[in-house]
Amino acid sequence: MNLTKMKPWLYSLLLFLTIINNAYSIEKPSEQNIKINKNDINQLVDINAAFSQHQELINTGDYQQALIFAEQSYQLAKDNLSPADPQRLMATDNYALNLQVTENLVKAHTIFKELLSLYEMKYGKHGEELLPILSDITALEQKQVNGVSEEEAKANAIRRYKLYLRHNSDEFVEQFEDKDLPTTQHAINAQKKASKYFKEPFHIYETEHWSIIYSTSNKKYIKNKVAKVMETTYRNNISFLVALGLRNKPIEEKMTAVILASKDDYSRYYRSITGDKYGSNNSSSTYIFKEKAIFMFERGVNKKGKNLKVNAKTIVHSVSAQVMHKTGLRSLDVKYSRWFTAGLSASFEYNNIKKPFGPHTNNYAFRRVLPIKKRFNDGSLITLKQLVTFDGSDEEFSNESNQSDIYALGSILIRFLYTYYPAEFKEYLTIIAKSRTTKYERAKSGRNLRLKQFTKAFGDPEAMQADFSIFIEKVIEETDVAYIEAKKRKQERADKKKAK
Repeated sequence: MNLTKMKPWLYSLLLFLTIINNAYSIEKPSEQNIKINKNDINQLVDINAAFSQHQELINTGDYQQALIFAEQSYQLAKDNLSPADPQRLMATDNYALNLQVTENLVKAHTIFKELLSLYEMKYGKHGEELLPILSDITALEQKQVNGVSEEEAKANAIRRYKLYLRHNSDEFVEQFEDKDLPTTQHAINAQKKASKYFKEPFHIYETEHWSIIYSTSNKKYIKNKVAKVMETTYRNNISFLVALGLRNKPIEEKMTAVILASKDDYSRYYRSITGDKYGSNNSSSTYIFKEKAIFMFERGVNKKGKNLKVNAKTIVHSVSAQVMHKTGLRSLDVKYSRWFTAGLSASFEYNNIKKPFGPHTNNYAFRRVLPIKKRFNDGSLITLKQLVTFDGSDEEFSNESNQSDIYALGSILIRFLYTYYPAEFKEYLTIIAKSRTTKYERAKSGRNLRLKQFTKAFGDPEAMQADFSIFIEKVIEETDVAYIEAKKRKQERADKKKAK
């Protein structure tokens, strides 16, 4: 049929029926091709008619009369539309609000609870969209609505507070900052140790939360770049911990960072401290646990002879590892899975430092997400089960793509668990903390142990694979959009600079 030759009114009618068929189908996927019959269309017309009458009466202030049509549209929507249908959600919300304004508080409370259940089905139990409904429920419960126990009212009030905290954690970060922290003896000792090793004076540059040990040549670089990146990262680290419900006080003393003048100085000093030749040559910034300090360098030369400076995202990675230890999320006494340690720090890397970043945001790092896109599309990515059982000493970890996957997928898994399993995420930390096995036991059964820990907290990773894959796809899609926008902004800046 040639649609261009159809009469406008007939084309509009067919378009309306097509939209109705797509928007209001409530059958299972295998049954979605069934056409809507005449009764279905009449029922939808009835819903729209009742809704229109309701809105007209609301606009005139006749809330009591409007309640009749609010209930009618609510019941029609409930009987004919799927739980996630926008029109059903709106009809339920309108009915609850109309009940509330006409002082039918017990019934309003019941309908708001039903609305909350519908929103949970659509957005999950931790979605920001639930906040207004929880606010209405708790407001009613403060009026001591009949049939609501004190325990239920308290539980709903706590849930609302935690959910608000989860989605507005930046508002609380300043409460956990102490701008008058003193220089620690640890920082003074680190200064003396560096001065002795390099046989030149090292100094201390103070920020709000760090004592930065540096040589005389790089104070400007530290002040203008490194210190700003570190403090921005700290605020985003704390914001995540607040959102997860794991932070309610500021740190009690400053952290330590050591910044060396060159890559050569960094490699030599790193090796002298750790004995790790590979790490000293293949890293540019790291948090050395036993030293309780970050180490990085100002400038150097890469393998191709080009000038090299530490990437700000690499600084963010190391800072996040240090803050997670300082605040107690990670412990030096606990053996963590590789996906957790690498993924947690990598999840704070970003594509735009001017926006909030961390696992509680969608500010994804291009350098982590984009490289796995091809392997995700062709199905060659490691599975969730493989990811959660890997360790740095596993043979498969030597595979270059596996290393990339562990950082990238680890960071996505941290986000996935934060989004859908926040309570289980905290339980996982407790489970790991109790598993203080010896090195021999880890070598003998480490893979099974890591799988057991994960399964105990979250369930079977194979059963979670489908949902995790959907989440990965979503992250890749959002990152693609952000990457295109970033390239566009970069080109605009280049054109503007050229025009000058």
